[in-house]
Amino acid sequence: MLLLILAVLTEWFVYSIRPILIDDFWNKFIINEHYLIDMPKDYEYLIMGNSVHKTGINPTDVSDKILNLGLPGSKPLGLYIMLKRYLRRHRPPRAIFLYVDPEPVYESFLVILRYFVNDPEFISVWNDLTWEERRVFVMRYWASLDLRQVGLVVRDRYPQNNKVFIENMKRNNGYMPSATFDKVIADDHFSKTKERCSHKLAITKRDMKYFDKFVKLAASNNIKIVFLGLILPKELHDIFEKTGFNNDYLTFIKVLKLKYPDIYFVEQPILYLENKYFGDQLHVNKNGIIIYTEYFKNQLFVPYSSLFESK
Repeated sequence: MLLLILAVLTEWFVYSIRPILIDDFWNKFIINEHYLIDMPKDYEYLIMGNSVHKTGINPTDVSDKILNLGLPGSKPLGLYIMLKRYLRRHRPPRAIFLYVDPEPVYESFLVILRYFVNDPEFISVWNDLTWEERRVFVMRYWASLDLRQVGLVVRDRYPQNNKVFIENMKRNNGYMPSATFDKVIADDHFSKTKERCSHKLAITKRDMKYFDKFVKLAASNNIKIVFLGLILPKELHDIFEKTGFNNDYLTFIKVLKLKYPDIYFVEQPILYLENKYFGDQLHVNKNGIIIYTEYFKNQLFVPYSSLFESK
């Protein structure tokens, strides 16, 4: 009995100080995301996607009606859990600007299981997890390490304390610039590194199952969905054209349109910017944020919010 008590106390202690100990920039988003849902204000619109949107669209430059709930590394399962959490504590928004990542998330979902998913949520999705994913969740308190740290790879660190991170994220309505905010990738970055050079979509049966759950949950709360498209560096866009990835993605969008006629789809499913507007392989830098936020405001938010609020 004494050993059990000591084990529980140790687990509680490790869990309670994880936000302080973990200074990895990307994991801080995941471990602190619940603070945004805990805020008392109701929002008319949500942005839900991955780190591309979390770090690339600044709601404070668009409207005070928007909360950015982008979850780094997320696929539909994580987004579904996020929406359920939000609706438990808030009035349903008018609409969600939603992105579903068609590329591999590598080990990011394991990090979400460690830092984001709670016990009841874990039980509810048990049947849809692999044994490795279950193991990661069960061991999360005892080995609160970033599984993405392999060998001598060092991930970007957040330079200030966790309290400052939370305050900044709240003040920005969920948005936070990436760790590569001030960097620029080269014009031949992807040709040299081969990063993100996928030849096929990474959309699984589990992804589609939880996308369907997400859509039904939104519909039951009279929430409209605007499906966002890809934003790519120009060089990667050209590579994807050759591999057929872009064509497969557009075909995927066509299938979604047929299956979900009530969803609004953006007119340009694939956007691209010159490499100089990206700070790394995925995330726009300070100049890219200006362009992407302006696009979101003028091409998406203004026309769609006018449509939804007129009804």
